[in-house]
Amino acid sequence: MNKSLLKSKIWVEYFASLVQNTLDDCLIKSKNNKELKKFIDDIKYSDKATWIKGLYNPVVVNWCSIYIDKEHISESDVEFLFENLRYQSYPIPIHRTHVNILATPQPIIIQNLRTFGIGSKGADSSNANSITDIKTFFEHKDKILKSVDYIKKYTQGFYKDFCTFITSIVLVDEYASFRGASSISNIGLIFFSPDNQWSEITWAEEIIHETTHNILDVVSVREPLLLGEDSYLEKYDAPFRKDKRHLYGNFHALCVISRLIQFHTCLISSGVNIKLSKEKVEEYRMKASEPYKALLSDACFSELGKALHDLIIKDTLK
Repeated sequence: MNKSLLKSKIWVEYFASLVQNTLDDCLIKSKNNKELKKFIDDIKYSDKATWIKGLYNPVVVNWCSIYIDKEHISESDVEFLFENLRYQSYPIPIHRTHVNILATPQPIIIQNLRTFGIGSKGADSSNANSITDIKTFFEHKDKILKSVDYIKKYTQGFYKDFCTFITSIVLVDEYASFRGASSISNIGLIFFSPDNQWSEITWAEEIIHETTHNILDVVSVREPLLLGEDSYLEKYDAPFRKDKRHLYGNFHALCVISRLIQFHTCLISSGVNIKLSKEKVEEYRMKASEPYKALLSDACFSELGKALHDLIIKDTLK
């Protein structure tokens, strides 16, 4: 086993312990929900080596397909990182042939959904479920496809990142604690809890937001983005949430904000949605200001984390 892989697996085991703590906390908040307890016990007593192998090789779900064409498009942040910053040992995931919007997600996906804790909308997702109303499902599906076309038209690099990293989308009811969610244990899968007011641009923002988390999760499986246990102390103001967050979470959030600012800047440059996009850019800069100062002051970046900061955040938030 080469040294880089050994370092990587040690990191994954450390991350696995953090995941376990989060699951235990969710179980307490759910008052020991039986279904959730069984799901967590299955993880807790499973073979760690198998779990890590699964993390390195995530299962791609392929049912209820909504086909989205893929094209060769340049200007992807991730391609630039791997091709120009000497990280060829971090392979780009296989390009997918389609993205699935799941009308009937498997029970294991619903169980996983219910482990999400506090988010921008609530304290937990223990009562959340997938959207079952067919009319509502297809209304949201149509908006998603239109927003993906919108991303493709104005920010082709972001479109390519979406097509490369995202395999499946699950639409969730109003009982979710979040607007959008993804995790390192569900690489390629995004949960969205939309309302009927989400516009084409709102959907585009949410898709870019969660795609960014997926990109960072894929990269961080190979090497942590920040170093030291202090990176996980929840004591910092956050851009998107009212509760205190750790530096690692804020690093994710600032990458998201930077890419959203880039998205709206492209719209402005194209003469589209100018007034709203200018307002959004100003809003995101304000939200990012204090968390970014804290990140620069307190964070200990890994080599890869520094490269991502310089590539995605530095010029946008300077």
